[in-house]
Amino acid sequence: PGGYDDWLSQRPSQEPAQAPKQETLQPRKNPPNPQKPRKLGYMEQRELETLPKKIEALEAEQQQLVATLSDPQFYKTEKSEAAALNKRLQALEQEIAEAYARWETLESITRGS
Repeated sequence: PGGYDDWLSQRPSQEPAQAPKQETLQPRKNPPNPQKPRKLGYMEQRELETLPKKIEALEAEQQQLVATLSDPQFYKTEKSEAAALNKRLQALEQEIAEAYARWETLESITRGS
C-alpha cells in the first residue's frame, strides 16, 4: 500500500493560515523629536573644566621626555631605561590625543552641535 508519494498526497495540506504568523513591524506614528540641545552633566562639566590643565601637564611631561631623549649623554646609560622612556612617550602621545578628542566632544555638546 503506497510509498512516500502516496503519503504526501493524502496528508492534510498546510494552509498559510496555519503557519505561524510573523509579526509585522509597523512604524510608529510619533512625530520625530527635534534635537534638543543636550546639557552637560555635573561630572562632564567638571571634566571639561579640568581637561585643559590635564592636557597642559601631559604636554609638559612629554616635552621633558623629549628633552631627555634628545640628550646624547642619556644613551650612555642603561638601554632598558631608554626603552622605558620611549614607551612612556608613546603612551603620553596617546593620552594627549584622547584628551583632546574628549575635550572636543564635550565642547561640541555645550555648543549644541
